[in-house]
Amino acid sequence: MHRGAPGRMKIMLFSREMGLIAKRLLVLCMTVGLVFFWPTHPVQADDPKEIDAEIANLTQQEEQLLKDVIGLETAIERNTQELADLNEQLGQAQAEYDKASQDAAEIKKKLEEESRLLNKRAVEMYKDQDVVLLLHLISSVDLTDLLNRANYIRILVDENAQLVEDYKELKEKYESAYKDVEEKRDQIAILRDEVQRKQERLSQEYEAKKDLVVTIKRQKKELLSKAQQIMDKIKEIQPVGITLSGKEFTMVATAYFAGGGGLNGTGITATGLRAAYGIVAVDPRVIPLGTKLYIPGYGQALAADTGGWIKGNRIDLCFNSLEEAIQWGRREVKVYVVE
Repeated sequence: MHRGAPGRMKIMLFSREMGLIAKRLLVLCMTVGLVFFWPTHPVQADDPKEIDAEIANLTQQEEQLLKDVIGLETAIERNTQELADLNEQLGQAQAEYDKASQDAAEIKKKLEEESRLLNKRAVEMYKDQDVVLLLHLISSVDLTDLLNRANYIRILVDENAQLVEDYKELKEKYESAYKDVEEKRDQIAILRDEVQRKQERLSQEYEAKKDLVVTIKRQKKELLSKAQQIMDKIKEIQPVGITLSGKEFTMVATAYFAGGGGLNGTGITATGLRAAYGIVAVDPRVIPLGTKLYIPGYGQALAADTGGWIKGNRIDLCFNSLEEAIQWGRREVKVYVVE
């Protein structure tokens, strides 16, 4: 029966700060995403086989996370050493910068002295230059004296020229006295900051994955506990001679009597079997036809029939007599799948 993620230097520093903020936001988003969207599974399965599959899946995730944690620990340790080395280099560069600044101050002082001397010599040498030099020459006693005075004037001119050159060299030396060490110090500081940011990112990822390991261990513990509860329950209700798979359904069970003679169909089920005690009608989308079942209060059964109104968690049990069917009536039962 068918039931049918000063100036230029300030700008660079500002840009680096903005970049740092953006990267921290990216790390935060990644960390939040890692915590909330890692493919862990809530404990939902009721079938021991499904529970075993979930436990195996969680174990695989746990093993991968533990590998990641070990890798992150190694990276953090390596990064910590690199950070310590950079801090040491930065300290040395700062010491060089401080010494260069001290040298620059001394050069600046000499530069100021050279500038005053040069100004004084220039005033003395070139004030009324033509007249002074001419009087100096024509006041010579003889030719030898004239030549000596001319040579003296040449020496003065050369000395002043040298003073100018010395001043220029000293000025250049002052300007570049600490430029190189300043650049070196700044480069190390930038590199140190990058490594520090990397350290923060690694630490955040490390903590997030450690938390996930804890979550997975908890879920595994819950699944194992649930599996044990199911097995204990099976032991309590399992009749002698049959083995329950552990898969169960809570269903609404009704009863029918296939007495023939037009009372309740032809007595032939959807699988071709004749309706009899132990033959039950199910929704094949819930319980496949041919599935062996055990129903407390009814006994062993075979899902061998369907029905137009047997949908979802509904089941229809066949009885040997109309009186038995009426006595059963309609009730909620546990339906267990037999292996």
